[in-house]
Amino acid sequence: MKKYFVLLLVGFVSFSGYSQKLEKIKGNKEVVDVYETLEDFNSIQISNQLEVTLKQSDVNDYHLETDSNLLDVIVFEIIDGALHIFTNKEIQSSKELTLDINFIDIDKITLYDNSEVKGLNRFEMDSLSVMVLDDSEFKLDVLTDELIVTMSNDTKGDLAVKGANLNVILNDGASLKGDLTVNDCVFAFNDSSDFEMDGDAANINVTTTGDTQTDMSELRGENVSVNTSDDSEIVLNATKSLIVYAQDDSVISIYGNPDIIMEGFKDSSMLIKK
Repeated sequence: MKKYFVLLLVGFVSFSGYSQKLEKIKGNKEVVDVYETLEDFNSIQISNQLEVTLKQSDVNDYHLETDSNLLDVIVFEIIDGALHIFTNKEIQSSKELTLDINFIDIDKITLYDNSEVKGLNRFEMDSLSVMVLDDSEFKLDVLTDELIVTMSNDTKGDLAVKGANLNVILNDGASLKGDLTVNDCVFAFNDSSDFEMDGDAANINVTTTGDTQTDMSELRGENVSVNTSDDSEIVLNATKSLIVYAQDDSVISIYGNPDIIMEGFKDSSMLIKK
């Protein structure tokens, strides 16, 4: 009985969250400007192909410039401290659709359904989690003690980050570029994901699976630990130490002259010194 209940619950959540068909609407080309304050919130969730700019400020508010008949279509809801921004109809066209959000402090950004976020200034906070799904995109500049980035489904990111800890998970064709200066990095690259970041890190731990091809030659790490499998290929730049566990048909190429520790080297895996 428990098994059937769980399956029905999962099916209901999937249907209610992703299968709903929205009525279509076109803007009436009568553009209006709206400025509104927002109650306190600590996270932002954006969906339905909306393009939003974010700016850290001393107030929580938004500016919306769009066709007048679309004002009630773009919805702002704060639920349990999370600001949800979405549409209750499918916007097919508009003369103008500009949405700017000012926030005091947040700890999570979630993007769904081909939505897009661009930061207008450097965000400074203790920690931030960024989750990006369904062909969504972001461009952010972050100063933080801890940043977690999770991306899936052909998403794209452009990231500048400075801080203590960075954790990145890329799945299913996700692509991340930018530059970083951090102490500790943990990376997981799966299933044709793409990573291209410059910078420096004291410690790097990276895992690759699937047919991912990753070039990290411009990211210099003092101490690097790598675990590769399947058909994945990775290029690394290590200056002090490199710990390797490789299996299957994976290939590791290394720049620099680190001390190399082989924890495991199996099957047809390869280690190439550049």
